[in-house]
Amino acid sequence: MKHIMIYIGLLTLSGCLLVPEKSLIAEKYSLASESSQLEKLSGWWKQLDDPFLNQLIAQAIQNSTNIADAKARIRETRASMQQVNYTLAPVWNASLSEEHSGGNNLSETPRYNANLTSSWEMDLFGANQRSLEAAKYGLDAEKEDLRATTVALIGDIANSYIEVRRLQAQILLTHTNILAQKNMLHLANKKFSSGAISGLELNNAIGQTATIESKIPGLEAELSATIHRLSVLIGKKPLALNQTIPPLRKIPEPQGPLPKNIPVNILSSRPDIRVAERRYAQSTAQIYQRQAELYPSLIGNLATNAAQTGDISWSFGPTLHIPIFQNKKGQAAIEIALAQRDKSFIAYRSSILKALEEIENALVFLKKDKTFSKKIGESVKAYTQSLKLARNLYKSGKTSLLELLNAEESYSAAKEAYINSRAALTKDYIALMKALGGGWDGTMNINYRD
Repeated sequence: MKHIMIYIGLLTLSGCLLVPEKSLIAEKYSLASESSQLEKLSGWWKQLDDPFLNQLIAQAIQNSTNIADAKARIRETRASMQQVNYTLAPVWNASLSEEHSGGNNLSETPRYNANLTSSWEMDLFGANQRSLEAAKYGLDAEKEDLRATTVALIGDIANSYIEVRRLQAQILLTHTNILAQKNMLHLANKKFSSGAISGLELNNAIGQTATIESKIPGLEAELSATIHRLSVLIGKKPLALNQTIPPLRKIPEPQGPLPKNIPVNILSSRPDIRVAERRYAQSTAQIYQRQAELYPSLIGNLATNAAQTGDISWSFGPTLHIPIFQNKKGQAAIEIALAQRDKSFIAYRSSILKALEEIENALVFLKKDKTFSKKIGESVKAYTQSLKLARNLYKSGKTSLLELLNAEESYSAAKEAYINSRAALTKDYIALMKALGGGWDGTMNINYRD
C-alpha cells in the first residue's frame, strides 16, 4: 500500500508542474499566415516573362548544392526527432544462449537459456515529451530554412541573370558607338587631309574612339565572370552556360503593376522569420524539459527467463530515480536554457526588424529608380535628336568636330545610364520579392539523396 501511495503522489505532482501549452507560444509570438498572399509571391520571377530565366531557376532547384545541403539537414533533424520519439516507447531486448559441457567419463550435455527483458521510462513530468516537442520545432525550423535557402538562391540567380543582360546591352551599345565613331573618324580624316580641320580636332576624335574601344575587354571579362557565377548558382560547372545563354533581346522587366503598399501580415511569408519563430518555440520547450529533469523518474522493468520448456521465471518491478545533490546543477541548466530562449526571442525580433527595413528600402528604391529611369529616358530622346543634328551640321561644315564629339559623348553617357536604370529597376523588383519572402511554388523531394 505504501508503494502505491508513492506512485500516486508522483503522478499527482507531475500534474502540478506548470507547463504552458505550445499553442500559447505560437499565438503570442507568431504572425498570421495569408495563403492568398503566399500564392501571389510564389513564382514571382515568371512576371519577368523570360523563359530562359524560368529554365535556370528550375535547374537550380534540382542541382543547387545549397538546396541539397538544406535537404540533408532536414533528413538529419528528422532522424534525430525519431530517436527522441523512441524514448517514449518501451525498450525490448532478447537473448538466446547455448552451452555444451562434458568430461572424460561424462556425456556431452547441452544447456539452453532464453531471456526477454523490457524497460519503460514513465514520462511523469513531461521531460521526454518536451524533448520531442523541441525536436519537432527544430524540424519545422529546418524546413523553413530550406525555404529561406530557396528564396535567397532564386533572388541571386535572377540578379545575376539581369546583370548578364545588362552587360550584354552595354557591350552592344559600345560596339554601336565604336562603329559610329569610326564612321565619324573616317570623315574627319578626309577633312583633315583637305585642311578643313586641325590636327588637334583629329587627335581628339582618335582618342575618343580608342577610349570607347577600351571599354570592351572589361565589359566582356565582367560578363564572363557573371555567367560563370550564374552557372555555379544552378549547380553546374562555370563554363556550362557559355554557349547556351541566348543573345540579348531586352532586359527583362516585371509585367504588370508594381506593389505600392505592403500589408504587415505578409511578413509571415518570410522564411527567416518563420525559422526564428520556431527556434524560439524550440528553446521555450527546452526550458520546461530542463525543469522536468529536476523531478524523480520512474522506470518499469520486466524480465523473463527460461532454461527449458516449461521452466519459465519472470520478474517485474519499478525503479525510482531521485536526483540528489543535483539541484544547483539542474538550476544552472535551466538558467542556460532561459538565456538561450532570450537569445532566440531577440533573434526573432531582429528578423522582423530586418524584414521591415528590407521591404521599406526596396519600396523606396523601386519608386526612386522608376522616376530616374523615366527622366533618363527623356534625356536619351533629347540627346538622340541632338546627335542627329550635330552629325548633319558637321557633314555640311556648319559645326566643329568638337561639337560633334561632345554630342556623341553625351548621347553615349545617357544611353548607358538608361540601360543601367532599366536593370536597376528590375533588380529593385527582385529585392522587393526577396524581402517579402517570395520563393519556389513547386515541390521538392526532401527524401532524395542528392
